[in-house]
Amino acid sequence: MAMDVDRPLPHNPDAERAVLGAILFDNSKLADVRSRLSASDFFLDQHRRVFQQMIMLGEAQQAIDLVTLTDQLHRQGELEAAGGAAYVAQLVDGVPRVSNVEHYARIIKENAARREVIHATYAAYQQSSEPDTDLEAVTRTLQGRLERVCTAVEHVAGEWDGDAQVLADKLRSFVRRFVSLTVAQVGVIVLWILHGYAFQVAEATAYLSLTSAEK
Repeated sequence: MAMDVDRPLPHNPDAERAVLGAILFDNSKLADVRSRLSASDFFLDQHRRVFQQMIMLGEAQQAIDLVTLTDQLHRQGELEAAGGAAYVAQLVDGVPRVSNVEHYARIIKENAARREVIHATYAAYQQSSEPDTDLEAVTRTLQGRLERVCTAVEHVAGEWDGDAQVLADKLRSFVRRFVSLTVAQVGVIVLWILHGYAFQVAEATAYLSLTSAEK
């Protein structure tokens, strides 16, 4: 199975801009977004920086608008790294619907979870390629990272549709069996996840069910 290592990591810059723009339009959305996302969930560095400064303004009980946000970024020495004043001003352009901010946050969170799975499995793949690797330690580390992905998915799944919860349940069931897999099975699973850039619900849940049933 060939690995497409040049394939871009899962992300949606439009959803990220939509969330930031929605907060600028309606500051009350910051609390909703913060309950679902952290700055690290944003893929683009400038969006992480903008969101972090929005949080700081919110915690200081200051208004979050283009003037205050640009000033905050400038005072923190982050304005250029955030794309500059012109880029920040564009965040309010073309925001689809402020009322859909929870949906946009979901897209961001799911992509963040997918990236974490990719990073975790690729790290396991690299470590497993070394002849002196302690495979039990590798699988324990991978298990822990995948468990954290499950927890993140479950945190947001309660308020969203059932597919996320189904996936979390299947993944958790799979992870609990992970350490008992053979070395060959571990390699196949890692390569499969890398190849598919986990997880399309329709594909992953069926696969994990089959794998679990075989154990």
